[in-house]
Amino acid sequence: VGGKVGLEEVYLGAGLGFLLMALVAWGFLGQMEKRTR
Repeated sequence: VGGKVGLEEVYLGAGLGFLLMALVAWGFLGQMEKRTR
């Protein structure tokens, strides 16, 4: 059970990290688009 919970935590952490990176990248690209225009 401990290993299973650990695995879920790893997936959850990776998912949140990926989502955060995606939001930051999206915001950064949005700012560059505004500057270009």
